[in-house]
Amino acid sequence: MHVYEVVLDERKWKGFCRILEGLKECCTAAVIKGGVIRQMSNCGLALFEVDMTSLLGDSNFVLPLEEENLRMLRLFTGQVKITVHSNSFLFSDEKNTLTFINYPGLGVNEFINEAKFRSLLNDVFKGTTLLLKHTIDQRIRQIFKDVSSLYGRIFFNVIFQGHCAYIGEEKIYIHKLCSLKINQTIPLAKPILGKAKVLLFGLRSFDYDGDIGWELYGKGGINGLDITSKYYGFIEDIKLITYTRGLWENDLD
Repeated sequence: MHVYEVVLDERKWKGFCRILEGLKECCTAAVIKGGVIRQMSNCGLALFEVDMTSLLGDSNFVLPLEEENLRMLRLFTGQVKITVHSNSFLFSDEKNTLTFINYPGLGVNEFINEAKFRSLLNDVFKGTTLLLKHTIDQRIRQIFKDVSSLYGRIFFNVIFQGHCAYIGEEKIYIHKLCSLKINQTIPLAKPILGKAKVLLFGLRSFDYDGDIGWELYGKGGINGLDITSKYYGFIEDIKLITYTRGLWENDLD
């Protein structure tokens, strides 16, 4: 029986746990094959790609992302060994051992092989136009997290006003109707008018190290753009990429 083992130091272990915490918001399980995650969110509106081969080598296992499981993983300290058997896998440090049955997959969070994944992305981005490319810093990400947590928002608005765009929220009810505008102008290569509703998955989910990159693409006619966002950033040298859908509105009111 083949047994695969990897040992993570404390820094790498914490990075691994942070990645799992981020996936928990949108996924039932983390499906890892060959040390890589390529899977869809539960709602089907986001795709995640995380190459963890530098941490996990060629590991294959499916970890359910229930809060109870993640709480148990947080108990591990120092060096943590991951041992993968054909039907189970376990985490162990000097004091604890936690064993899971290795299920082949859990619902929609199935592993997507690289060829199929690239084909999906080709279909998504074929014929698209890059609307903007921007860096989102930690301060703005925290604003998104706070607003979405307090008011149950899963998207934010990008308002295009000619040669620039800005990020804003609308119809946030506190004691009265109010709006939030983030005072950061995004320059555009060509003039665009309209408004895009962009999903927050991937942006608010992960506890990235530092700033993240953001690209927004549009495809179709002016009355029906398909919007795709791409977010990318790092957690402990591991690059995380999220692709999400969005909506386009011509009405700026």
